[in-house]
Amino acid sequence: MEPIRALGNDVWRTRLAVLPIAALVAMLVTEVLVMHAWRPRGTVHDVAFGIASILHYAAAVTVILILGAPVARRCGGWFNAFGWGRPRWKDPLLGLGAALGEYIARIVASIAVVIAIPAVRGVTEGNVSLAGRSTAQIVVLGIVAIVVAPPVEELMFRGLLLRTAMRRMPFWPAALLSSVCFAALHLYEVHSVPAATLLFVSVFVFGLGQCVLVRFTGRLNPGIAAHAVSNAASLLIVLASGR
Repeated sequence: MEPIRALGNDVWRTRLAVLPIAALVAMLVTEVLVMHAWRPRGTVHDVAFGIASILHYAAAVTVILILGAPVARRCGGWFNAFGWGRPRWKDPLLGLGAALGEYIARIVASIAVVIAIPAVRGVTEGNVSLAGRSTAQIVVLGIVAIVVAPPVEELMFRGLLLRTAMRRMPFWPAALLSSVCFAALHLYEVHSVPAATLLFVSVFVFGLGQCVLVRFTGRLNPGIAAHAVSNAASLLIVLASGR
């Protein structure tokens, strides 16, 4: 962290954390509006869905590369700046352990919310439904959720956002800010306040666990592995339940 502390806030500007998230949100909104107005069917819909699913993450990555490259150069590379480095053999094990711990914490937090707020009882927390989706769409969702989203979102929220916030505040307020933003970004496919409440708490707890993981390891790769495992497990649960 010494190269990071040596740089002033003129390098770690707020836009470093905000603009990649804004790009992702803008592409998501555009995707929803275009698909709603266009309403393609059949194979055309599957192709459009696949392209849109990749484009909104591609937009975020483009902004990350443009804004992050100068900081990485000043810090001696992407690893020193953001914890982005080559995978190590123990990363999958750390990720699996972290995913399990975070899953337990999410269950405990969800139970506490259900006890405290009767309105959320009987509500499911999932933000993705596979009902009515074609096989092609399910495959695309799986690829995006397990392969594409984990590295991009970890770099955005636990790399750029967390480290930028830690230039201005202690770890725990920075972790809370990162986790709130991360959880809020997952609510766009939930259509009721009780479902949004339960989902927000669950994703927030997961995000906080990811912040703690990157804090203790200094690296993003274990968190990427944990994120992929968590998304894969969630997808399997939804497939098994037929939702």
